[in-house]
Amino acid sequence: MPRLTCVRSEADGENFITRDYMVVERQESEIHSENNWAKPNFGAILGFIHEEAPNERAMVRLDVQSEHCNLRGMVHGGVLMSLMDATGLWAGVPKGEAVPSAATVSLNCSFLRGAKRGETTSLRAEALVTKRGRALHFASVSVYGMPQNTLLATGQGIYSWGATSNPSA
Repeated sequence: MPRLTCVRSEADGENFITRDYMVVERQESEIHSENNWAKPNFGAILGFIHEEAPNERAMVRLDVQSEHCNLRGMVHGGVLMSLMDATGLWAGVPKGEAVPSAATVSLNCSFLRGAKRGETTSLRAEALVTKRGRALHFASVSVYGMPQNTLLATGQGIYSWGATSNPSA
């Protein structure tokens, strides 16, 4: 039986403390199931929270934890990019569709300002579909540091839809 183990590390002065963060055991059939959205996934492990948004838009929030930060206490750029990517993809998902079958084709980002844990308690990403074709959608994404509502990053993504989940078909 495969085992998925996620580990987090924390800095304690000059030492690193490593401990189990989450351990999930899954059957092989569950890992390859089409309907595994309720099971642990990348967005859930990071802590993404989907919020209500109108069609062609998405809003995703992330409460900043120490695991999201580098050793200087700043939110890691990879966390911001992951949040942007997921939000841009979800903007193109028709409301009511549970599991999108899409992949990122291209993603670019401009980091405008850093976010320090403590000063920034959560991140809010907002995405808008700017163009939709038969197999692709394009989205503009902005990430804000809360509670100050400070613009941290902007970007654009292009997402390709699978044959079984094309929202424009």
